[in-house]
Amino acid sequence: MMKIAKRDATILHLQSELQLIEKINSEQQRRTLTEALKQTSHDSKASKAKITKFYEDMFQCKKKIQENRKNNRENETHMRKRTFKMATEVYNWVQKYDADLDGRQDEYDLYTRMYEADKKELAQLQAHFEILEKQYDAIIEERRLLEVEKVRKLEEERKQNKAASAIQAVWRGYQFRKLMRGGKSKKSNKKGKGGK
Repeated sequence: MMKIAKRDATILHLQSELQLIEKINSEQQRRTLTEALKQTSHDSKASKAKITKFYEDMFQCKKKIQENRKNNRENETHMRKRTFKMATEVYNWVQKYDADLDGRQDEYDLYTRMYEADKKELAQLQAHFEILEKQYDAIIEERRLLEVEKVRKLEEERKQNKAASAIQAVWRGYQFRKLMRGGKSKKSNKKGKGGK
């Protein structure tokens, strides 16, 4: 009996503790639920504010994107026109350059042909000039030799004339002396004859 009473007392004590724990637990759950509701309400308000801000930002971004798209389209149109204009100008310049280059190439080819022809003619003239120069040098050498021969002959003739003049002078002197001697002997002969 004592055991039963003791067990009953233990059961009562445990029931009392269990009720206390349930009460504490219930109070704690209520507080936790209240805190959770408060936090949820606060988070919900904050979340709504964030969502509202997000939608405002998104609206502003969409508006900005639309403005940027419009500006980009205008810029792209402007750039395309400018690019087309520049491409046309470049094409025209290239065509002009090609035409000019073709003209200059033709002119260059003409000058090259003229140069080659002049070069060929110059080579022919130089070859001809070398022949003429050799002929001229030969003629000059021949004239020089003729002049030397002429001078030699004139010198020889001068010497011969001088020698002849000297011989003639000696001969005249001899003739004159002979004549003078002969004249004296004739005179003396005449005198002798006349004396007789």
